[in-house]
Amino acid sequence: MPQTTKQHQFFLLAAGILFIGLKLVYRQAALPDLWLFLQPISHLVALATSSASVFIPGEGYVNNHLAIVIDKSCAGFNFFALCFVMLAFSSYRSISQGYQTLLFLPALLLLSYLFTLFVNTTRILFSVFLHQPKLNLLASPPPWLHEAEGAFVYLSFLILIYLGFQFLLSSQNQPHEELA
Repeated sequence: MPQTTKQHQFFLLAAGILFIGLKLVYRQAALPDLWLFLQPISHLVALATSSASVFIPGEGYVNNHLAIVIDKSCAGFNFFALCFVMLAFSSYRSISQGYQTLLFLPALLLLSYLFTLFVNTTRILFSVFLHQPKLNLLASPPPWLHEAEGAFVYLSFLILIYLGFQFLLSSQNQPHEELA
């Protein structure tokens, strides 16, 4: 196993500080502060279902057709922070030069943000699909079911993202065979 260098330690420390900072910011965030997450997710859900949402201050993005409200708990901010720190801690050995740290952390933040938009939209659509009156799966779903669905979707995607990221990193480190 390769040694951890000072630059790797700096990278891990910076990623850890960013993670803690993100968690602290989220604790203080109000609904309007999360527009960078909620607005695109609302638009993606609207695009996928052909039903628009309306932003109502204090409530969130209300979609009357789907009978859902996309609010602070639907922002996926914890998934975003967790995805970022997972990607950072699983890829720090790929950093070989000091300047890469300055480029890699913002790139991982952006990648985590894009994953969050996709995964959260998928989670909401999955929930909407499961609770359609046509399916009649559960007449009266228990209150914990929505959280369990979210945990299942988030964990599944974190595992898939981790495995995909590890595959990409390992394929970059493998020498490529030349075609004869």
